[in-house]
Amino acid sequence: MFRDLRYNIRAIIGSLIIAFLLWFIVATDKEYTHKIEVPLELVRLAKGKTLKNEIPSKVFVEVKGKGRRFIGLWFYDEKLSLDLPQVKRSQEIWLKDYTHFLELPGLTTVQIIDPEKIVLEVDDVLAEKKPVVFTGNISTENGYVLIDYYFDTDSVFVYGPKSLVKQISHIDTDSLKVKKKKNRFKQTVRLTSPQSKLIKLNPDHVTIDFDIQRLIERVVYD
Repeated sequence: MFRDLRYNIRAIIGSLIIAFLLWFIVATDKEYTHKIEVPLELVRLAKGKTLKNEIPSKVFVEVKGKGRRFIGLWFYDEKLSLDLPQVKRSQEIWLKDYTHFLELPGLTTVQIIDPEKIVLEVDDVLAEKKPVVFTGNISTENGYVLIDYYFDTDSVFVYGPKSLVKQISHIDTDSLKVKKKKNRFKQTVRLTSPQSKLIKLNPDHVTIDFDIQRLIERVVYD
């Protein structure tokens, strides 16, 4: 009896697996239209030009293709990469004109749904050196004092749109907080970009040497 039951269960499970595989093959062979979200990136503009405004990081796209191709998207790093070496000045572009930049294997791009257009505010690229300013708080043990601190480099190159770089007077470090120190020490800290998506720093970190010394009392007569 139990032997027959085990046999029946195996037969039922086998039938279900076969039925599922048949359904999967048929379902994934059909053509579907679906809305997906993909990253948007600007590869380049004309030589010596850059953006001074942020553009959307993602777009919604309507695509069509067989079901199995949509499953393949799980393993594919798709993105809409805009390569615009002809753009030299600020303008508004319609993304529907750039659907050919979106390559999805086995799928056809029907349309870009949202946003339909983006504004490109174009500016000259500028690189200038800016001084580094320490931000944070270093506290010492009783009887010790922070004499001074020294950067391994006291200025860094700032790259970005001219109109924004010109407004920057200095570059801050990440806020560093250290408590109860009584020995001289060095610490590497990252620098804070005023607008990380538009302005790049080189280098993007500095090493600071903090000079901590013991307080000494001396009695001086007359």
